[in-house]
Amino acid sequence: MNPCVRTLSFVLLTAAATAAFSAPDTPAEQRVEVTAARGLLAAAEAVLTKRDLDATYEMSTGRRMTVALAGDALRVRYGRQKLTTLRHDGQGRFVSSDGLLSLEFELDRAGDPHAVRLSMPNNWL
Repeated sequence: MNPCVRTLSFVLLTAAATAAFSAPDTPAEQRVEVTAARGLLAAAEAVLTKRDLDATYEMSTGRRMTVALAGDALRVRYGRQKLTTLRHDGQGRFVSSDGLLSLEFELDRAGDPHAVRLSMPNNWL
C-alpha cells in the first residue's frame, strides 16, 4: 500500500473518531432558552389587575368564549365545553393544568384587553 494513502487513511480515521467522541450524545446536553414577547407579559399582567373582568368574545370559529377573573386565575368556557380554570404561566399566557388550553390577550391603546388567542385541541373545533 502506498505510504501516502496509509497516512491519509489514518488521518481521516482519527478525525472521524475525534468528531464522534466530541459530539453530544443526548439532547439533554443542549441548552434551550424560551422567552416571552413583552407584549404578552404586559397583557397578562393587565388582565390580572382587572378585578371586574367578565367578558365574552366572539371567536373566529363562530363560537363564544366567556372569561372571568377568579382570584389569580381565569375561568374560561369555550362554546359548549366545560368551565376550565387557567393560571398565568409567568410567560404571558394563561394555561390549563393539563396543558390542553392556552389563552393569550392583546391590549388596545388604552391598555385594556380587547382580543384573545386560544390554543386548544383540534377536536374542540
